[in-house]
Amino acid sequence: MKEEERRRREEEVAQERQRKLEEKKRKEAEEASKKQRKPGQKRKGLGGLSKEKKRLLKQLIMQKAADEMKAEMKRRQEERENFLRGKVEPLKLDGLGENDLNAKVKQLYERVRQLEGDKYDWEEKLRRQDFEINELTIKVNDVKGKFVKPVLKKVSKTESHMARFEKKEGGHSLSSFRSQLKSTGHSKYALEEKDEVVIGYVGKYISLTSQYYSVITWRLLDLTFLPMHQMSSLVRTKHQATRTVKVWKIAVIAILRRNYPGLLK
Repeated sequence: MKEEERRRREEEVAQERQRKLEEKKRKEAEEASKKQRKPGQKRKGLGGLSKEKKRLLKQLIMQKAADEMKAEMKRRQEERENFLRGKVEPLKLDGLGENDLNAKVKQLYERVRQLEGDKYDWEEKLRRQDFEINELTIKVNDVKGKFVKPVLKKVSKTESHMARFEKKEGGHSLSSFRSQLKSTGHSKYALEEKDEVVIGYVGKYISLTSQYYSVITWRLLDLTFLPMHQMSSLVRTKHQATRTVKVWKIAVIAILRRNYPGLLK
């Protein structure tokens, strides 16, 4: 037993020494090949082909692909001819009389009618299979939780812009939303005509006397006594005015209502 164990160890050591020696020789050969190779030279193999050889190789591959395609087309044509030859019997019209020719025509007509019926059946079967495949695909996607993007209708951006423009011209824009509201017939919160006159006068006056902006801004605190519905009515009345002038008008009207209650009645 000891002798066998010693012999086995010696064999393993010899194999390991041989493996290391082969690895060393391989590395030395690689180093020598690297030294012999020029700096700009490519490694030999598929990547080391010259441009001319690559061009020739490409031509050979394209030629082989073209030959294979021609052979495939020829094979399919032969299969088609063999199938038609088996389905279509050759006409034998020599020596046939008028009655025989009429019978032959009727026979051919029945044959064509039968083939057309078979063709329709096969087409209907294919359509039904396509429909079933689509249904099963939808079910599989539903089970997996995948969303199938539907086919969207193509809409021209130019047409959509023109439709939006026509909509605005027709008085259906957002700015005319107030005119679309249903009237209740009550003018409880509507401003009177003299209120509109005062608003216009105050707006002109404020535009000419902007140096009093800070004073009127501080007087905005007086707006707290106004009810909310009156405030919203004032804002809707002058919706087209600029924001600054609109705020100033509201402030001045509030001040006038507080200090001079009888002026805007």
